Amino acid sequence: MVVLPSRHESSPISILEAAASGKSVIISDIDELRFVAENGFGITFPSESVDGLRVKIELLLENDEMRYHIGLRGREFAKKFMWDSIALEFEKVLSDTD
Repeated sequence: MVVLPSRHESSPISILEAAASGKSVIISDIDELRFVAENGFGITFPSESVDGLRVKIELLLENDEMRYHIGLRGREFAKKFMWDSIALEFEKVLSDTD
């Protein structure tokens, strides 16, 4: 698993790397990282809550099946950011321009 406790964040590449590696992710419940939980490849804890973070870490450590399924969803999410996909999208943009 990958843990990203943060008060302020953009869209860190480490989250996509974790997803591509099939790792479940635990993130702070800040708006910038909402996409992780919305896409099902991570769980949140209340920002600045040490106990909240501890509970989520214990939850994933104790639940192999949950970690596995969250990791699978992460791999699916990360597929749209692979170079081949990006290159095809870029080529489409170029060909649609007159």
